[in-house]
Amino acid sequence: MTFDLRITIGMAAAVLASGCQRQPERYTADRDTAICTDRSGRRVADSQCSQAQRHAGGGGFGWYYLARNATLPYLGERARGGSYRPTASRYVRAPVASAVTRSGAVSRGGFGGSGRFFGSGHA
Repeated sequence: MTFDLRITIGMAAAVLASGCQRQPERYTADRDTAICTDRSGRRVADSQCSQAQRHAGGGGFGWYYLARNATLPYLGERARGGSYRPTASRYVRAPVASAVTRSGAVSRGGFGGSGRFFGSGHA
């Protein structure tokens, strides 16, 4: 019994260690970085700008240039602190790990107004 308990505790510790790693609040550019934005200046996936370059007209997406040590916005957030005109000779794309959305509050079910109908097909 003791052996099984040690394995269980070890497995639980491994799961907690791997699943509870927090992502950084914000990503900071370690080099001059280009991100893709839409017409309103909100960050979108870089693939949107790559596709826009292949098609005539641009599709309303464009590269936004940030200097080294700038804060990278989450997807959907307005880009600030940079320019649509490059000032350096070479820019890198933002790391894939920084192309995330800010998670909002998670709404959980409960015994609210519709809880009384659980398991019933009748209103």
